[in-house]
Formats: sequence, structure tokens, C-alpha cells
Amino acid sequence: MTISINPNEFLNAVPFPEIELDDDNYVIAARGRLRHVIQAWLAHRGLKEIPQNDRGRAIIKWLADQAFVANPSGPIRGVRRWIEKLAPSWFTAADIKTLVEYVRTSNKNWSHDHSAYVLDVSLDDCIAMNCRRWIGANDDDSRAKRKALKRATDAERARRRRSRNSTSAKPGRPSLGLSPDEMKARTNAQAAERMKRRRALRKTPSASFKKDVGSVTQLSVTQDTHAAREQAEITPALNSSSKQKPSKTIQPKEEVCLGKTSPSKPTTATARAALPQDAVDKAIELIRKVRDTGHHKTMNLSTNRKTVQRTLERFWPGYVRSMTSTATRFYGSFRPDRDLRSWEASFRLRLEGEGEATNRYLDRRRKWDKRRSETRL
Repeated sequence: MTISINPNEFLNAVPFPEIELDDDNYVIAARGRLRHVIQAWLAHRGLKEIPQNDRGRAIIKWLADQAFVANPSGPIRGVRRWIEKLAPSWFTAADIKTLVEYVRTSNKNWSHDHSAYVLDVSLDDCIAMNCRRWIGANDDDSRAKRKALKRATDAERARRRRSRNSTSAKPGRPSLGLSPDEMKARTNAQAAERMKRRRALRKTPSASFKKDVGSVTQLSVTQDTHAAREQAEITPALNSSSKQKPSKTIQPKEEVCLGKTSPSKPTTATARAALPQDAVDKAIELIRKVRDTGHHKTMNLSTNRKTVQRTLERFWPGYVRSMTSTATRFYGSFRPDRDLRSWEASFRLRLEGEGEATNRYLDRRRKWDKRRSETRL
């Protein structure tokens, strides 16, 4: 059917609207629907043209929107060309003019499922038409059917791939061909070998741990390792003095205390890093601040000066050894004024541990008192 229309009648009516599409997928989908879907739909329904009813008019509007999007360079010209090609015999020139005016103000972007609702196409119809790329289905809003179909398709494709790449060999390790008694003996021998290695590992520590724990764990070295290092530092002095006074033996021992260290002892990094004079006052103030936070771990901490001083004396040597190892690793040397400035942060962690230990002791004490009172009753 050919309809003669004067193009100037539409060209001079209203300026063409500008089309700016961010995604070319709209254009590709619209062109596919115009070229494939409508012809496949007519063939699937056994129709020669679009029917003259409400659904037919909705389909023509849908076609006009698709033609508008499919031709970004000349949308109105594209609408007129595609409608002349696909319009049924009952669609007149006046209808085409009205349709063009509708397209000028329409901004509908049709999704796959919306297109399927207009054409009344189910999932089975879409598969039979071979148009799943261009339209969706009107009976699968949750997409459950399409997901199940995709899983079945993927499984079939995976089976074909496995069959194509298969060597027809039984999966897993090849059988050893052992009898039940031989298999049991082999299993027992393997278990015995594993236990033997575990026992040997428990009895013999790692060689790296024998040399230096700090080099393995990157933490502070133990008391024995640190004392061994001090022993190595003063060995020449011990040898020279032992020749003059063989009856007197010097036992070097690391000691960090409040105040100045003894001048007769060897000068080491730990001995030089004595506890600051105002450390006890700062520790008491820190305990008060931590206790005021209301945390259950630190609520029972004591601010008694002697108690705080004993806690600091237990904390300080290990902290100095740890910072000495860290400073030597990163800076090459240890400087107390530089490396011990942030001792309060580490001491706060120590306070949390002390608070937990105190809470555990108090809990055990309460339970013991309760049991004793129940026993007396």
C-alpha cells in the first residue's frame, strides 16, 4: 500500500526536536524491533497486517516511538517512512498526521517487557518468534522463568564443553589396586609418619627461634636473649678481669629501677633508659582518665602510688626492650629521648590487661565467698 503525503506539510509545522541519547542500546533495540519483531509477530499470529482494534492502534503508536528513536539524525522522517511501510490498509493519511504530532511530544523509552505487553507476547511466544534479543515477556514479571531457562542453558553448555574436553578417564586419583588389608596397612603407616613428625616438632623448636625470637616475630626479645646479648658485650672485660682476680666471678644482670643506674654495671640501652622521674604522677593521672571513661575493664584500677609504681616497674623493662629492638631495626640505633616518648599509649594497654586480671580475681573471690556462705548455712 502506498500513501501519498506532502512532506512539507509536516516539515514546516513544528521544528524538529533534538534527540540526545546517552546509550546507543536504545537505538539498536528500536531498529531490531522494527526490522524483525513486527514481521515475526505477524507470522506467528498468522496475520497479514496489523489488526484494526485497540491493540492494533497501540502497536502502531509503539512502532512510531521505535521509529523515532531508531533514526536520531531525522526522527520525523524515520517515523513517516516506517509507518508508510508497516501501516495497515485501514490506517489513513490523517491518522499518519495525527501519529506524527503524537510522536513529537512522546518521550517513552520502551523496555523489553513493556514491548511484550503491547504485543501480548509470552515467554513461549518470544522463544518461538526467536526475538528474545529485542523484546521480553508479559508472563514473567519476576524473571523467574527466564532465570530458570538461563540456568538450564548454561548447564547444557557446560555439559557440552566438558564432553568436548573430556579424556573419558575416571575422575580423581588413579586406583592403587591394593587389597583391603594392604590399604589399611598403608593408611596406618601414613598416620604413624604424621605423628612422628608432630612429636619431633614439639620436642625440637625452630632453629630461627633458637637464634633470636625478635628476628622472627618482630616483637620484643625475651629476658634470656637480652641477657645473653649483654653477656656477649661484656665478655672481653670479664676475661681480662678474671686473669687478675680468678676467685671473683662477675654475674652481669640487667636491672632497671627508679632513679639512676649503678655506675659499676655495664652501660646498655636498657640501663640508659631509666624510668622518668614524673612517670608515676603521669601514670596515676592516666589511670584516673581511663577509669573515668566507665569501661568495665578499668573500673577497679587502683591509684595508690605504691601500686602504680610496682606496675610501672614491671612494665618498663619489657617496653624498653621492645622499643630498643624496633628502633635498632628502623633507625639503626636507640635513643631514649626519641623512642620512649609515647610510653603512655603502651602503658594504657597494660592497664587494660591489669584491669581484666583484677576483674577476674574479684569474680573468683565473689564466687568463693558465695560458696563459703552457702556451705556454712
